[in-house]
Amino acid sequence: MGESLQQIKNQLNEFWSGLDKGKKTKLVISSVLIIFTITTIIFLTTRTKYVDLYSKQLMPGDVALIIEQLDSMGADWKQGDYNNILVPSDERAKLRGVLDNSGILDSSYTIDDYF
Repeated sequence: MGESLQQIKNQLNEFWSGLDKGKKTKLVISSVLIIFTITTIIFLTTRTKYVDLYSKQLMPGDVALIIEQLDSMGADWKQGDYNNILVPSDERAKLRGVLDNSGILDSSYTIDDYF
């Protein structure tokens, strides 16, 4: 195993030393761009998408109660603009169901809630 690794290392050293300065520069820049592109794609596809927990604007007192309930549940959330609470899109329905059953808010829905 050690011999094959040494042989690969020697071949890479020969390849690198055989390149002129321009090709070395192009190879390094291409490698950096490929790594940057892959890292960006991974970052963009794995980050959590947050959506409004309720489509209607909440009253400040309601926001405090909902945040307290979400914290007690250990749910992931973020504060949005204008008294909105943002939750991960894949957990929205579950969290809404738990909050609606707890009776914190009235369970009146708007048409936007159905869509």
